Amino acid sequence: MVMSIAYDSQRHRLYAATNGGGVQMLDLTAHEITPLSKYGDFNVWVSSLYCDPMGIVWCGTVSETFLFNPSTLQLKVFSFEEIGNMAAQCFGTDGHDLLIGTNEGLFKYDMRKSQARMILPGRNVMSMETTDSDIWLATTSGIVRIDKKTNMPHTYTSFGGYYIGDFHKAASY
Repeated sequence: MVMSIAYDSQRHRLYAATNGGGVQMLDLTAHEITPLSKYGDFNVWVSSLYCDPMGIVWCGTVSETFLFNPSTLQLKVFSFEEIGNMAAQCFGTDGHDLLIGTNEGLFKYDMRKSQARMILPGRNVMSMETTDSDIWLATTSGIVRIDKKTNMPHTYTSFGGYYIGDFHKAASY
């Protein structure tokens, strides 16, 4: 079952995350499919994918986060400095930063410095969207808006007096 896809516009490749089959790399020019397991071992229960502006493919599994560098054809497990290995549930970008949503909170990874720091702890981040001024998160405890200027979060569990409901994976538009 395909859980997520990511497109690499630089190389004209589509990556498909599968539930139990790992990640498949579809070369849309050569019409070839290559499993990323060809390049190393990783957890094959992949639920989220993201291709960053440099073409690095970020993969979230049920137990870890790993990345694939298509230039070097290398797989690498990503370790969060404070916590170690953790499953990423969603990804996004904010300028030169990669946003990584986990079941422990939201991390901001500075791609220039190769450093990650937690910016919103204690939230199970299932999905995200960014605007010029805010980061919006779907969490299991409500929608969270983080003001980019102040880094202050605000949680919404209802709008206009109406209860929003339960929040689940990929609850974004």
